Amino acid sequence: MKKVMENQNSFSIFFLLAISLFFSGFILANLARASSENLNSGSQFVPMPSISFFESQTYSAGTLLSGTNAENTEVYINGSSENVIYQSKTDWQINVPLNIGDNPFEIMAKDPNNNSSEAINLIITRTQKGDINGDNMIDDLDLAKLVANWETNWPVGDFNADKVIDDLDLAYLACHWGPQ
Repeated sequence: MKKVMENQNSFSIFFLLAISLFFSGFILANLARASSENLNSGSQFVPMPSISFFESQTYSAGTLLSGTNAENTEVYINGSSENVIYQSKTDWQINVPLNIGDNPFEIMAKDPNNNSSEAINLIITRTQKGDINGDNMIDDLDLAKLVANWETNWPVGDFNADKVIDDLDLAYLACHWGPQ
């Protein structure tokens, strides 16, 4: 009985190993075929552009996005290369308008054959000046954040841009208290 069980266990292990090897070979063969089809179709790797520092939250009605790209590529912002300015073959910039709320941007590069890089997705949130937490209300929650950053250089609460959170920023907050 014990010998029969050992033979069945050995057979089961052998059977599972054979199936695993078959499917592994099948998957690898299909990956290799798909990879060679991409190479034969002229599809090429296009490096993603880089993005310089940007503010993810701002009160401004617009902002400058900039970065670098590979030579012989064009940068696309939300599907368009219109208004992208090139300072050199590898430096790009664009002024983009910002609406109140979340402003999504998809940034990618394309080569002359129209092959695309992977996209970089970012969101820049524009809030009303004074609405620190972005809930369309200037209230005690905004005041608490302002006070927590008192006498520091915190751009989010520095409404007059003098590089310090102080009584002038508090006065601005008080003057705009309530729904926005």
